[in-house]
Amino acid sequence: MSDFNPVRAAKPLINIILDLETLSTREDAAIIQIGAVVTSESCFKLPDGIPIEFEQTIRYEDCIAGEFHVEDVTMEWWEKQDRQTKAQIFSGQDSYESAFGEFSDWIKAIEAEGFDVAIWGNGSDFDNRLLNYSLSSFGFTNVWKYWNNRCLRTLIALADIEKPPRIPEYERQHTALGDARYEERLYTLAMRKLQNVP
Repeated sequence: MSDFNPVRAAKPLINIILDLETLSTREDAAIIQIGAVVTSESCFKLPDGIPIEFEQTIRYEDCIAGEFHVEDVTMEWWEKQDRQTKAQIFSGQDSYESAFGEFSDWIKAIEAEGFDVAIWGNGSDFDNRLLNYSLSSFGFTNVWKYWNNRCLRTLIALADIEKPPRIPEYERQHTALGDARYEERLYTLAMRKLQNVP
């Protein structure tokens, strides 16, 4: 059966770039940070009062004590990262339930304004899949529609853009929000190129 639905297709779309920081690369990885950014071409559609960025950092103790996977190789990789980055990643105060609930509420608030939401992961088989698995584990199901999974990696490859340098503090590497901000910039460059917009 086709997924096409003229009512669903008529809804204006809000594109969101998602990035996660995790303690594993498996589907059931412990997520320690969630970052998301509404793309620049979608921002103007949102009414005042709905944030265009989302960030939550989960308590490290919750990450290692829960049901989610932590792997030695990823923890060793984190040990080699910048001191300030590690301090930001491993100083979270949010519980999983609180972080996932707030993310779900953010998406619902956007949808309540009459929008559909597309989630762009880098790629969709990692960030989107891992977050969806973890959300479902806490009873947050169908937070976004599966047909609205998008892959930023594919978009960038199709556009064949040259990646610009990061803005160091605003786009801090290996933090979820910093990476999402940088990836939003890549998304915008790729879309402009594909649409022949200067």
